[in-house]
Amino acid sequence: MSDSKENRLAKKRLSERRRKARVKSDPELYAVHQEKDRQRYYKMKNEGKIKSVSELDPRQQRIFRERSRISSNKHNLKRRCKEMRCLEEDLITVPEVIDKTDDPLVTSQSQTKRSELLQTEASSYVYLLPSSSSVVSFTLPQSIKAYRGSSAPLSPSSDVSKISKPCTRSSVRVIEKEFPPAPKANKKRNTKVIIL
Repeated sequence: MSDSKENRLAKKRLSERRRKARVKSDPELYAVHQEKDRQRYYKMKNEGKIKSVSELDPRQQRIFRERSRISSNKHNLKRRCKEMRCLEEDLITVPEVIDKTDDPLVTSQSQTKRSELLQTEASSYVYLLPSSSSVVSFTLPQSIKAYRGSSAPLSPSSDVSKISKPCTRSSVRVIEKEFPPAPKANKKRNTKVIIL
């Protein structure tokens, strides 16, 4: 007997789900359904069966607000995840700039200027190795150059403080300060590494 009752309830749930799907797929039926829901809500509100939050007792207010907070947090989390996915897709599909000049003289001049500029930039970049405190200078890929910031170029002979823990690009910030000259020395540019 219990199997037949469970089967009947399952069939009823399935038929109700199909009916709701059919109503949602048809715009006219869906508009009528929404209007009926609205009328049902206003009728119950006028009869006093539905109360506002301010009319509830303190315990019910607390429960209602907690549920509301949980649902809004869930909604905001979904929205942020969707925005992050869109941003990641936008970052992946960045179109490359193509030089469309037909004059070979103009293109060769622009290429030489670009290569000279890259060489001067590459000579000013300095890396700190995580395993030691030595400074190594070499060219960087275009994507890494954004981490450098707008500080003045570093010299390979800069004074670098000791590193106590492994450093990554996000945990190291290079700060340059120009100190007044010592009595018997020329002006020096000292570089300090600050572990964040």
